[in-house]
Amino acid sequence: RQVYNDPVVQKCIEACLNLDYPKDKYEIIVADDSDDETTKKIIDKYKDKVKIVRRNNRIGFKAGALNNALKYSKGDIIVVFDSDSIPPKNFLKRIIPYFEDEKVALVQTKQVYWNKNMNLISKFAATLQSIYYNFITKIDKFFNLTFCAGSSVAIRRSVLEKYKWNEESVTEDADLSLKIFADGYKTVYVENVKTKSEVPFNLVHFLKQQARWTFGISRAFIDNFGKIFSSKSLSTVSYTHLRAHETV
Repeated sequence: RQVYNDPVVQKCIEACLNLDYPKDKYEIIVADDSDDETTKKIIDKYKDKVKIVRRNNRIGFKAGALNNALKYSKGDIIVVFDSDSIPPKNFLKRIIPYFEDEKVALVQTKQVYWNKNMNLISKFAATLQSIYYNFITKIDKFFNLTFCAGSSVAIRRSVLEKYKWNEESVTEDADLSLKIFADGYKTVYVENVKTKSEVPFNLVHFLKQQARWTFGISRAFIDNFGKIFSSKSLSTVSYTHLRAHETV
């Protein structure tokens, strides 16, 4: 879990502690970049149950925090949740078996939004996200082009060590996805594993989110254009579909 000044992380930690999976088979790492004492105190209550990783800077923001946390982890499969995520109890049981196929690089699950009915902004934001998860991801799955959404996702450790999270990108999840596609790994979208999350309910936050995604995804395609264009793993149809994401 990557955290920055978000007290709601308590729900995420509790959900992870209650996962229906052998306790000696997974570890929980909280990558905490918070400078808010309230959030720090909430996280510190779990110091005997989880591993807390903190930095004295915010270099690379979320990507930097995740790269740093990777150094303290042990597992072959790395699961990433944002601080507002509440995974279902059977999350690990449902997604780990997909990695028995050594060509699978990532498994992305569906996100649903517990605060969608808070106000008009949250309803609109949730509707946009629902279109993505209910329609676009199904088409992506057909082409083996399931994007990493940055949360509620499991990624093979060897893949992360190969590429790292791009600390120069504002959409490090899209950047990682494009590298994975270009090198011909398999990706999986699991629609019936649903993680509760939160959408913006403040207009300024919503607009900032949309602007970041729009700019970041376009930048990721520009940065990885050569790799994608020259990839022997992408067919002409797959390449055309992938490029369509720049306008979605």
